[in-house]
This record gives sequence, C-alpha cells and structure tokens, in this order.
Amino acid sequence: MSPEELVDKLAEREVAAAALTDHDSVNGCSRFHKAAADNNIASYSGVEISTLWDGLEIHVVGLNIDHTDAQLLARLEQQRARRTERAFAMAQRLEGAGFIKVWQGTCELAGDGVAPGRAHFARYLVESGQIASPQKAFKRWLGQGKPAYVASQWCEMAQAVDWIIQAGGYAVLAHPTRYKAGRGRRERLLKAFAEAGGHAIEIPLYNLESSEARQVLKLTEMLQLQGGAGSDYHGAITRWIQPGVEYDRQTLPSPVWDRWIELSQEQ
Repeated sequence: MSPEELVDKLAEREVAAAALTDHDSVNGCSRFHKAAADNNIASYSGVEISTLWDGLEIHVVGLNIDHTDAQLLARLEQQRARRTERAFAMAQRLEGAGFIKVWQGTCELAGDGVAPGRAHFARYLVESGQIASPQKAFKRWLGQGKPAYVASQWCEMAQAVDWIIQAGGYAVLAHPTRYKAGRGRRERLLKAFAEAGGHAIEIPLYNLESSEARQVLKLTEMLQLQGGAGSDYHGAITRWIQPGVEYDRQTLPSPVWDRWIELSQEQ
C-alpha cells in the first residue's frame, strides 16, 4: 500500500490525525505528509524499530521524529540490511519446503526498497494460492519456532529508544500484551523500557478489561509514563483491522502526543 493509498483510507475513515510507522523505514514519510495535507489530516513522521530484549523481539515506535535525520537514516539502513538477510533466509526455507517463487513474489509485493517481513510472506502465500490465510501461514510456517522462522539479529531495545530521542522523537513501547511474556516478565520489560528513557506505553484499547491490559495501565501510571494508541493497520495484510482508533481521557488519560501538540502551540 502506497502512502497515498493509506491517506485515502484514512480520509474514508474520517481519521483526524495519523503517524506513518513503517518497520525500520521512513522512506514513505514525505509522500505521506503531502497526501495528508491535501486531505486536511494532521500527519506525523514515525517508525517502528525491531529490537531485542531478554531474548524477545520487541517493537519500539518512534513518533514525531525528524525523518530526515542523517544518523537515524544510517541506523535504519543497517536494520534493513539485517531484515533483508533474514527475509532471504526465510524465503529459502519456504522454497525448500516446496513453495514456489517465494523470494521473487514477496519482494515484488513488498515494493522497491522495502525489506520483506513475515507479513509480506504471509500475504504472498495467500495471494498466490499456496496457503489459505495469513493466520495459517504464521501458525504453520512463519511463527516463532515454526519451520520457516529465522531468529532476528536486531539492535537492543535501549539502543532504539536512544536513536528515537536523538532524532527528536518520542519512544513508545508497541503492543506490550502481544509478547510471549507472563506478568513478571512483562513488568520487567516495561521497567527496562522506562529506565532506557522511553516516553510511553501503547495501551491496548481494544481489550481494556483483560488482566494483561489492566496490568499495563497500572504499570504505565506507576512508572509515570504516558500512553500511546494505534490501530497497527497493515493494509491488505490485516484485513480485519481498520485504521484509526477512538479514545477518551478515561481510557487514555495522558496521550504522548499531548507533548508535541503543546510545544507546537507554544512556538
């Protein structure tokens, strides 16, 4: 999905403000801002950086970053090189298992300059008629510990937080309830993120009544962090998700974007 197509979807859904947070890439930000301005949508530069912490792959979102920052661009290029190496290894495993033209087809689907991720592989396998659904692709082949899974070699979580801060942005711990971590490990994760200088925790607004979500809310307040929220929309790869989230001050009492909105109003 192009930045312009994404903005069309945002306008269709009457989304008032959005950030583009591609995985380890800011290549689409300039086009995203132009298309958003043409549709009167407030837009922010962002990125979702893949990291490692305590053996887990953890995603850290950078919001309101300077997407032209030279140091950030160099660091993300290193991340993309790792992502490409990993993707090629996964494609080899899938083709070795009998799937057809996986590397070629997935790269074409991902687009120029985009290192394919597991979601791209799942979409290609479905669209090429080689597997029934993305969920089955992950459950049988792409999920952690499955035959085509390749362990990642990302930067450390604290490094990504530092990169984001140096690029003028705000670091948000993405989807904290989705990692394979029990209550104790999840608490250690959030504390480590706070100690690294992180600004906010993504609050799972879709499931606030769960014990995991209640724990995240409690820890966010205890650690004096702010809240974040997002749809995690990935286009056709996640057809069951639509862009945009609704929130109020009770479910998200201290949104991280209040910080830069206040700063912009002062200037």
